Amino acid sequence: MKVGNFDALRGALENKGYPSDWVSQELILEIQRETESFSLGGKVLERGQQLKVQMDFSITGRGMAFKEMHVQLSNSNFAGLGLSGLGKDYAGMAAFSGRVSFSECVDRSSLLDSLLKELDQARKAQGEPMELNQYKNEYIMNKNSLENFRIEAKALKIPEGMIKAAEGLMEKGVDKIELFGQLEADRGKLDLTVLMKKSGQSEYYYLNRFELAKSNARPLEKEGHQYLVSGPDENGELKTKRFDSAIQAMDFFKAQKTDFELATGKFSDKDIAFRDVLATMKDGKIDYVQKEFRTTFYSPVIRNAHYVDRGKGFSVEQAANMLQGRAVFRENMVSRAGEEYKAWSQYQFDQPKDRYGNYTMKQYGEGYGFDLKKELSAYPIKELDKKESLEKLVSEMQNGNKPVVTLVSPVSGEELKLRVEAVPRYTNLNFFELGGKPLKREELQKDQGQSQSLMEEKGKNKGKSQQQDNGLNM
Repeated sequence: MKVGNFDALRGALENKGYPSDWVSQELILEIQRETESFSLGGKVLERGQQLKVQMDFSITGRGMAFKEMHVQLSNSNFAGLGLSGLGKDYAGMAAFSGRVSFSECVDRSSLLDSLLKELDQARKAQGEPMELNQYKNEYIMNKNSLENFRIEAKALKIPEGMIKAAEGLMEKGVDKIELFGQLEADRGKLDLTVLMKKSGQSEYYYLNRFELAKSNARPLEKEGHQYLVSGPDENGELKTKRFDSAIQAMDFFKAQKTDFELATGKFSDKDIAFRDVLATMKDGKIDYVQKEFRTTFYSPVIRNAHYVDRGKGFSVEQAANMLQGRAVFRENMVSRAGEEYKAWSQYQFDQPKDRYGNYTMKQYGEGYGFDLKKELSAYPIKELDKKESLEKLVSEMQNGNKPVVTLVSPVSGEELKLRVEAVPRYTNLNFFELGGKPLKREELQKDQGQSQSLMEEKGKNKGKSQQQDNGLNM
């Protein structure tokens, strides 16, 4: 590892999995006073075991060069094991065992395994293998946390790629985990952020919250294209940051204070010249926004967070559909009194947000008069003929989706492929062509007499009941 400046040193540490703040201002001042060498490091936590790391560097005319690293295991059971051949103890650190040195910079992900291997070999050389049961116990506990997380994440329908990314960070012992992903939406994509935190008392991780965000940005149609934000770094060199998310790109661009550009295109030497410039700023002030991009750029981003408890709460799928204006059904809603109930829920975009910055919900309980299966039965939908396809259709609509159904036209007898949406607020359904054009439901119903009877019954039910509005945003 050879670097030319402190920023490059921080980047090299991050690439190896170590904290960049090990290169502190105090260390920089110390290095500037030193002419030949310096050391940096600190403590890291891997699978429940605390390791102390020291990296030694030499100072050359062209920068800084890695020499070796030393690692010690913070565990009193290893004190006095007679590992003097591995090096001297750190001053004042009697709880540490002997020090293991490596001539190459070991990645943090494999640091504990490399250390244990060296210690085990040292013990075997003395005819006494090292006892590793305590590490096995810690690893089992970590595996239990991983297993519980996977169950909760599956229940919340978090994308598989994000689940695997979280597991990798959990195995590294990262205290706070923030994962970003994207979901397909009616138009473009939704941004999904999953937030997790490790217990301060154990290796257990808690999945407490996820956040969704939606903008008016059109999807990037050309393969390989990304959002590109370009401008000078702290050294005045032109740098480009790439984003798949329009929201993240706009947020980053708007936060700059110098001369920056927001564009779309491919990030390569031959393609960058053909980028499509969307906005520019001069001295931190926006001086140009492309006409076709102005509505997206200046429109507020719709955001909402959902708090979950051990995998219970609105799923990512349900929350994404509510953010797009649809209603969802849950059987395990919890009232402020702690009682469970069933209800359809829908965001109130026209009402003030709550104290946490989230949309409030309108809920329609069992007494409101909306019966999804009964509504579906008023239409000649082929999926209603079989129990399995009916239950699948109901489940998708309860999750807020607009599934495709096959409807036999009462007029022509022709089979139509349409999308259907539940609208509990008005106790009916909406139908759309596959291209999105809305259709008149009255023209699709089996029998107009049956339709009129159903409407009269709804009116009676509404008169007898009121909307249920005692749910928690969980």
